[in-house]
Amino acid sequence: MSFINLKKGKKTSVICGHFTAFLILFSMSVGTCAIDMENHENKDSCRQYYEVTSAEEAWTEMDLSQQIEACNCFSEEQLYVATTRELLELAKSYPLGIDAMLFDTYEEGIEHLISTSDVFEELVGRSDLKKELLDCYEHLDGKSESDFLVKRIVLEGLIRYQWKHDGFTAGEKKRIIKHHEKLSAELLSNYLNDIIITYIDDNQTRLFDMLNLATRSDGFTGDGTYWYLGDMYSYVEKGIYTKYGTSVECFRYISNDYSYADALAIANDLLTAHPSWVLLGHATKRFNCHSYAWLMLAYNSNDYWINDPTNYALASSYFGSNYANSSLTINQRVLIHGMQNGETSPSLKHSAVVSIPSQGTTTMSYMTTAKVRSKLGASGIFLTTMYDVYVLYGGTYYIPYTPL
Repeated sequence: MSFINLKKGKKTSVICGHFTAFLILFSMSVGTCAIDMENHENKDSCRQYYEVTSAEEAWTEMDLSQQIEACNCFSEEQLYVATTRELLELAKSYPLGIDAMLFDTYEEGIEHLISTSDVFEELVGRSDLKKELLDCYEHLDGKSESDFLVKRIVLEGLIRYQWKHDGFTAGEKKRIIKHHEKLSAELLSNYLNDIIITYIDDNQTRLFDMLNLATRSDGFTGDGTYWYLGDMYSYVEKGIYTKYGTSVECFRYISNDYSYADALAIANDLLTAHPSWVLLGHATKRFNCHSYAWLMLAYNSNDYWINDPTNYALASSYFGSNYANSSLTINQRVLIHGMQNGETSPSLKHSAVVSIPSQGTTTMSYMTTAKVRSKLGASGIFLTTMYDVYVLYGGTYYIPYTPL
């Protein structure tokens, strides 16, 4: 099965439901801003310009690919004449902006949004994005703005993306760090590796005290190296995890998980964006999708991030492999391979466990009828259709593995 292109592409004839109001505001002949930045009441109103949003009943009937398509409701001309600040406001109000959390890093999440959203694709090509992004970020205020969590995720993801591709001056970095610390009350920046390394070097005693309190007896063997993962704001220990007669590289989580309030906010935003999904476990940074699917540990006992579980999948004494894109049966582990922004060949993206078997005789019918449970990036555990996670991770093919 080939990659599903979810964007409508550069559109000149597709008109969204709010075209008239949007065209007036985005007129080439009138030099007014589509979003009145001086009018605070208008700062959160951009979502009205999307064709369908999570506040409407039609949204609940859509699968993920249909939601993405509905959000791509702006013509090429509309996007072209919009100012960078207007595009930023649309990005902050993007109905699926919370999906940036469903990946191992916010940067990967932003790359997903670039791959699937014309607004984000146009935005990252703007030469003045850095300037507008910094100003917009510094004006982000959790006390007065609605959908604060989503807006912060989008803006900080875009900052990481710009940091990687264009870089910021020393002065701009200081501005970013200052406001980041103001928003999160974190002592560490999640952008500058040299600061992170210095912090760990200067705090070895405290770090190792933490490690001594976090000893575990299971399949994990640490190699004595400890990392601070900026994307997750978390300390981890590097090592391997042995199971099924083989081992894979693994990181053991040590500290800095979400607060209960943050976990609830993440769940609420995700269930608003994806009302057909079922929450099985609240957001946590302690483990990822591969660890959840292959280690099969209890929620409170899983402290591991695995980057590649292929060795487990190929353990022939424990799992039998099936043809790619074949039917799905209960308790199978599924590896999804896909391509996202800029990739030229598929790579492993996601692991899931089949909870409800597939029906039908085609790959599409298998995916739309089967339900899988999986840990979605840095968020929680959800029951979804196989098709939704396939779309989310840019699927090109999947391979199910049957426990023996």
